[in-house]
Amino acid sequence: MSEFSDLSDRLSRHAREIKKNALAIQSSTPGPFARAVLSTELGDLIRDADPSEIGLFTITRGSSKTLSHDKEAQNASGNVQISRVEFHGATPLRKSMTRKERGKESQPEDLAKAALKYIDKYPQVNFKPRTQARLEDIIDAVDETRHNIQELNENLRQAEIAEAPSVKGMLDEEELRIRELKVQIAEYKKKKEILTAKKARMRLPSPTKKMAVESARKTPLSEVDRADRAEDEFWNTPSNKARTFHLNDNLLMDEEAEFGDTSIASLASPIPTSRSGFASQFDEDRQGAPSPPPPESPTQRIRVPPRSQMPTQDAVLPPPKKQEAHLDEKTPVPETDIAQEPKKTKPHINVETERIVVKMWSTVGEILMPGNNFGVAPGKPPEAKATLSHLNYLSSLTPSPASPIQSSSSVSAATRANAPPTAQQILTATMLFTLLTAPNHSLPLNKVKEVLTAKASTSGSAAMVSSHSRILYGCVAKRLLKIERGSGEQIVKFDI
Repeated sequence: MSEFSDLSDRLSRHAREIKKNALAIQSSTPGPFARAVLSTELGDLIRDADPSEIGLFTITRGSSKTLSHDKEAQNASGNVQISRVEFHGATPLRKSMTRKERGKESQPEDLAKAALKYIDKYPQVNFKPRTQARLEDIIDAVDETRHNIQELNENLRQAEIAEAPSVKGMLDEEELRIRELKVQIAEYKKKKEILTAKKARMRLPSPTKKMAVESARKTPLSEVDRADRAEDEFWNTPSNKARTFHLNDNLLMDEEAEFGDTSIASLASPIPTSRSGFASQFDEDRQGAPSPPPPESPTQRIRVPPRSQMPTQDAVLPPPKKQEAHLDEKTPVPETDIAQEPKKTKPHINVETERIVVKMWSTVGEILMPGNNFGVAPGKPPEAKATLSHLNYLSSLTPSPASPIQSSSSVSAATRANAPPTAQQILTATMLFTLLTAPNHSLPLNKVKEVLTAKASTSGSAAMVSSHSRILYGCVAKRLLKIERGSGEQIVKFDI
């Protein structure tokens, strides 16, 4: 406890001494800028303000309610303020100043010279060492640039003066050329009119020729003249049309044999044959009747001899044979024995069918008709109707396994053209004809494979049945067919 009391006494004594010393110091109130005046050499920095510097600042008066006419009183009151000049440039909410309001713009060399003047006038300011050299380079570059601009303007002015007469000369030349071309066009039109008139006169037959033709038509021709005329027409027939292969419905392979009633009740009863024109003519020659003369034109019918030359006796027909009498008997035939042939759907020929046929001949034409010259001949490929007839004929045949002669690559085009249809040709025609007769010219992929399998199985060759898919994918590779893989099953269509 004694030590604590000693420490507290010592602390209180020191506090009284500090208070006594603080009260002994006099308080001094220094004025404004005391340190700046005492520590800085303001005399070296005081100078007259430049007009350009004055333009950067403005003097404003503070809002004081007490107005005093004495400047010293106003300055002492602290109402005078110095503020920066506001920038009056263009902003989104304020229009840009017009050229008259902005005043005259300073040139680059003037600004550079003013900067050099400040550097020379105030050397005590520590500028960067390269500032003066950079400003001098800018002044030289500005002078050189202005000189180059003047030279380029002069060159441009001279070029415009030099090009003006050349362009005018080109226009004059083009106008002269247009006049010459118009004169040539007028001459060619006259020549065309003259040639057209000559051709029209050449087409019109002369009066003498007209009279000769009319007299030749009126005078009857003798048998010898008719024979000579027919022979001349035969030898003078042009052969241009025979070069182009045209398919029609009157093919020999399309003929149907008439077997009569093929039911069980009358298997051995043939249909009564009709007598041909040659046989009837032979009978008339044998009876002494004159034969009718040959027709003068393809549309002329055989002339019937007059009634006076025909025999007056009625022709006695021979008694009917037993077979014919057997046909006349009404025998009940069961309805199940009569074979009813299903109706074949005929494909509807339209614009799409014509396009399919054209692409068919351009892609697989060599397969459908080996040795054809539709690609090089001037004639066009067969039309849709003839092509469908040809495909129907090929699809009605039975494919046979390829022989070594047909599969050899050394066979000429003529040999292939005269050879019987191959299995590839028959299967391709069957598939294409089935697609053409189908609605919308499309079938499911499984249905197409079934058709090819059924046709290939008729040949009796297992190898042909297993390789029938090559026919389909061969046409797909040649871009004649395409397989659409949509939702559900795959559809085979023509790629047009």
